[in-house]
Amino acid sequence: MASLASVGLFAIGVYLSIRALAALYRIADLWYRIGTDWPRVARGIIGWVGTAIAVALLAKGGRRAAFLYGLAGYAVFHVVLHVAMRAYVRMRLRARRRGF
Repeated sequence: MASLASVGLFAIGVYLSIRALAALYRIADLWYRIGTDWPRVARGIIGWVGTAIAVALLAKGGRRAAFLYGLAGYAVFHVVLHVAMRAYVRMRLRARRRGF
């Protein structure tokens, strides 16, 4: 049963990482209306990051580690995808300029 709980907490960590990153992207998405929508942006960030912190504090031992691996694992995966995408686009642009 402990392993099922760890898998569940890992999945919850991935989900909360996705939601926290989406809340952070809301700053850029709503920048043109940030003067009026900043409370909604702040609520989203505080809500999702606060939930992640609360789960991390409530989980014990190996279950906390599983949750934090899910949380950090998706964040690292997200950054790696951005770096890989930029490298791929640069490579395709160079190939296009050369006529390939």
